Amino acid sequence: MMISSDNEGKSTIGLYAGRNKARLFLSHLPDKGPSISLFDNESKVKIFVAVGNGNPSVTLLDQDKKPAIAMLNRKGEGSILGIWNSNNEPAVSLAVKGDKPGLFMYQQPRTGLLFNTAGGRPALALMNNGTPIWSATGDTPPALDMPLSDDLLKELTR
Repeated sequence: MMISSDNEGKSTIGLYAGRNKARLFLSHLPDKGPSISLFDNESKVKIFVAVGNGNPSVTLLDQDKKPAIAMLNRKGEGSILGIWNSNNEPAVSLAVKGDKPGLFMYQQPRTGLLFNTAGGRPALALMNNGTPIWSATGDTPPALDMPLSDDLLKELTR
């Protein structure tokens, strides 16, 4: 077991299964917030739960400590569930931004299925390199803000 704190206000409690075999960390960073990290038998973090600046997130990480599945909520902005592919790129996102739902399933670069609302109506489109090639309603739905996924990735890998 390890307990530490420093003059900047960072504090951590760590549970180990032997020398240098991390299993669980409870941490608090003054400029970020609290977090819980769960590790596998090789001491690689696999589950990371955090409240950063009041925004909760849960992340499942792959063998390279990259996000595989993540959930994030930002007060006043919305919620997102993201699934990454083996190249560590967002591949599926289910989101509610404000009060508008959206779903995308992409193979990079931004090629795939997009569903959300355009002009208050449901919109469904097939995208190729970020450009709609087919739309079920004739409306071109705006793509889900990729920065939301980018911000999610930054938040989860802090």
